[in-house]
Amino acid sequence: MFDFVNNNRRLANVALGLVSIGLVVGGGFAGLELLGADDYVAKVGKSKITQRDLYEIARGQDIPENMKPQVIETLIRRQLIRNESSDVNLVPGVRQLQDAILNIPEFQKDGKFDPETYRSLLAANGMTVDSFQAKLQDDIRERALLGMVNDSGIVAKASADRLQGVFMTPRMVSQYNVMPEKFLERVTVADADVKKYYDTHLVDYKVEERVKVQYLVLSPDTVGALAQMDEAALRKYFDEHKASLAQEQRKVRHILISADKGASAADRAKAKEKATALLADLQKDPKRFSELAKANSQDPGSAEQGGDLGLVAHDGTMVKPFEDAAFKLAKGEVSGLVETQFGYHIITVDEIKTRGFDDARSEIETQFRKQFVSQQMAAMAQKLQDLTYQHPDSLDAAAKELKLTVQNSDWMTRTTATEPVLNDPKVRETVFGDDVLKAKHNSEPIELKDSVQIVARVLAHEPGRTRALDEVKASISAKLRQNAAEAMAAAEGKRLLAALQKGEKVDVAWEAGKAVSRMKPQGLDDEGINTVFGVSSSKLPGYSGLVSGGRYLLFKVEAAPAEPVDPMMAKNFAGAVVRAQSDAVQGAYLETLRLKHEVKVKASGK
Repeated sequence: MFDFVNNNRRLANVALGLVSIGLVVGGGFAGLELLGADDYVAKVGKSKITQRDLYEIARGQDIPENMKPQVIETLIRRQLIRNESSDVNLVPGVRQLQDAILNIPEFQKDGKFDPETYRSLLAANGMTVDSFQAKLQDDIRERALLGMVNDSGIVAKASADRLQGVFMTPRMVSQYNVMPEKFLERVTVADADVKKYYDTHLVDYKVEERVKVQYLVLSPDTVGALAQMDEAALRKYFDEHKASLAQEQRKVRHILISADKGASAADRAKAKEKATALLADLQKDPKRFSELAKANSQDPGSAEQGGDLGLVAHDGTMVKPFEDAAFKLAKGEVSGLVETQFGYHIITVDEIKTRGFDDARSEIETQFRKQFVSQQMAAMAQKLQDLTYQHPDSLDAAAKELKLTVQNSDWMTRTTATEPVLNDPKVRETVFGDDVLKAKHNSEPIELKDSVQIVARVLAHEPGRTRALDEVKASISAKLRQNAAEAMAAAEGKRLLAALQKGEKVDVAWEAGKAVSRMKPQGLDDEGINTVFGVSSSKLPGYSGLVSGGRYLLFKVEAAPAEPVDPMMAKNFAGAVVRAQSDAVQGAYLETLRLKHEVKVKASGK
């Protein structure tokens, strides 16, 4: 069904779960137009990566500053692939676009593509048909380019076998842990040692200046929540916007005989001849439409349903020649041949209906709320400023008038805040300013991204200070005792290891032996594994050890058995080797693209 539907990958990425280059990409957020498209963070060739792209990839959430470089790098790699796929003119075929749409589960109902669901999702996410098609096309061609690159990563079988031997060959290992706890009772810490540690680590005991604040948030969401969504208001809005909301819909069937634009003249002529013969049969007996569609239509999505496309609107969802023809037909009438870029269609209309209030309710509510926000946001922002200025020592008047909630923060410093909306440099700078901090006045409205405004006032303030020795004496003493016990455990472990390596008899309660390999490390980290496999297999048992987490781990390598490898594990390992090689090839390829498409990143990344 819907061979000729127009598409948009950006919506699919957010609402429908498509993935682009290993990265879920957002889009279609309300209020997106409020972000500056020219506020770019990086350039790839002539293409800009903007703050809007960051907003989309994070699905409208704040990106922690320490993660922004990684996110920007991901977007740069995506743009490099996008630029190159355009340069080499990778263009997906019509069938690829068709299959992509037909196989998106969120466009389906009862396991089959449903045009009404498709249109509803488009409308609910504010997407246009043209951009949907363009973005889906981008995604397919980017994947095609990466597929060609990754397929070039060939791993020799001999190399894979050697790696498999290294990673999967086990050793039988027993372990004994020398624990620091057994030495704690022997350790004493003098007050002078505690004082010395405190004096040399004063920076660790500094407490930043901090405040607790009370605040109001005015945002499109808080304003939209005030919209009176009663039945009368929604019906009035529907009546005022019937031209766009109460569209005529038609239950349409079609028969498609495929002939893509790229088909030869002979192939198109053959397709037209077949379609003409079917049309002649239908003109004799229109009641056979469903039967003939099921037997002859080359639209895989709708053929089994007798060509049924469900209800469609004259809104650009279908390609123009198809829509124009469908909306000229009377109920039960069969069209002539309709030629599109997909081939030749024969169309009939089973039902004609006008979309009513109940059909459009979800869209009405979305548009009504959006209109309310557009009309009220500026006035409420001005009122927020006026009321918090007129009542400088309280937020209650503004909260009551604007129906906002007064919120209280946890402790926040000049560098961080627990609440995400307060963890913005503008907010922190404002609340630690003299007028708010010292004079205890309400702040001016602080404008953040996405049209969010905050007004805050300080409730409590603690100056920065260094914690006194008496406050931290107990914790320092405990730390020094633990350090000493760990040093004693390490010394004891090394003594035991040296004795064992000399062949001396040592009374050690070894744990039961277990098979350890790089594929099955049995809880050991990389250093532990390397220590175990550092023991020569030519003379066993062998011994090794290391300090880990304050303990001393003592290992006895008892055997290096040549155990058979599980076939499924071997297969999975081979696949992992191929993927690793592909990743390396892709990384090298992206580096060559950086040389071709100049990459510039703004220093701040903000």
